[in-house]
Amino acid sequence: MTAIFASESSIVMRLRHSFHLALILLITILCFTSPGFGDESMLDHLVDQGIQVSDHVTVKLESPTHLDDLSTGSRDRLAGNFGWPRFTKKSVVAPVWIDLDYINNAAGERVGHSVRFRFVVHESVERLRDRDFLSSLFNGESETNHWTELKRSDLLSQDDQASHVAQASSEMTFGFATVPLMNRVLLRGVIAGQTVLDESGFVSAWRLVDTIDAANPYTARWSPLERDSLGKQVEGDASSYHGAGGYVNVQSLAPVDETFANVCLIEGQFVLHEPQAWFGSSNFLRSKFPLLIQEAARKFRRSLQKTK
Repeated sequence: MTAIFASESSIVMRLRHSFHLALILLITILCFTSPGFGDESMLDHLVDQGIQVSDHVTVKLESPTHLDDLSTGSRDRLAGNFGWPRFTKKSVVAPVWIDLDYINNAAGERVGHSVRFRFVVHESVERLRDRDFLSSLFNGESETNHWTELKRSDLLSQDDQASHVAQASSEMTFGFATVPLMNRVLLRGVIAGQTVLDESGFVSAWRLVDTIDAANPYTARWSPLERDSLGKQVEGDASSYHGAGGYVNVQSLAPVDETFANVCLIEGQFVLHEPQAWFGSSNFLRSKFPLLIQEAARKFRRSLQKTK
């Protein structure tokens, strides 16, 4: 496992409109504010049973941090090498802690990535719970991502009655996402989301619905993005895709520092399957995560500042 502490670079500006995965995972998922309750939430399922990344590899996510249980020493460890005062500084460019881990199969071949992150925003948890408030921050911001909210009935065919969609909790929400990866891969699929609220914050869990029948237009798939003889970008043949999910945990910092009643810790983890055909087993995708997640955090902070 490699811990990475992201630093600013001008490359972020060049990447902003070519790869929005971090933004969709961090910001769009925050807009799932349909409260979920039940014997087992989607988050419980991700932690206890995990995400199947390949035929023989399933990854269980780590449980979110419970701030009520933290001592001062544990609190300081959340900040990593940054130190608590710097980590919690009221600044757009305050540090973002990021940890990357490869997911390998039994043969040692990489099949995906596990990414963890955390950072602080100076905003109350009450405002961050407000779907309309969050949606207003980012409407019209993305030029390349496409997100369409769906009803459960939109996803079902006669063969889907036993699928995860049919069995999903009534509190879950669904959306069809189209995400370009570095202008080389186009990923499409239905994202199921569920948000669970508590007194100090909320956790929004999500996962790719990869059990939809292949004949259904909403089935999860990826396509290569190529150039034709005239240099125009075209989409290649689609292949099935599976293995993605994660959560964003938003908690008030009041339990660990009473002066931070209107400050929140945002942490998350996501798991992403990377087919060998995407980038030829290179480190290309992994190398972009720190800059992109950092920029997503800064974009979020800037948007919050505009509402003050």
